[in-house]
Amino acid sequence: MSSQTPGAEGYRSGDVLRMACPFTEVTVTGVSRSHVSVRWPWWEIDTAADGIEWNGDVALPTPTDDNWRNELFRTVPVVDTLKADDRRRVGIPATVVHVLAVHHLDPPLETGWSAPPSIRTSAVE
Repeated sequence: MSSQTPGAEGYRSGDVLRMACPFTEVTVTGVSRSHVSVRWPWWEIDTAADGIEWNGDVALPTPTDDNWRNELFRTVPVVDTLKADDRRRVGIPATVVHVLAVHHLDPPLETGWSAPPSIRTSAVE
């Protein structure tokens, strides 16, 4: 459901936000032509999640993937010859986004992360 009233985090459709996340060192766990998978440093595995077994990795598109421009997180440095166990940094450079919608999730969304999210926002740069 989309909302025009402030959500649980105070976000609402039409808000303009400046987002950033400090770059944090991660381990590369896999590489394909268009994605790099890394051990995600911000979520913990939820062992009680029903029917979801998240392994702790997140796949991020590389510049060769059409979805790369839609992904806020970036790996630095961007290198064409990555392999498992390489170290990289991942984060969000300062970016301005426009909130398109706020979705309230009741019950919280089962993701395999601890704690499951209770709101999800749609935004565009």
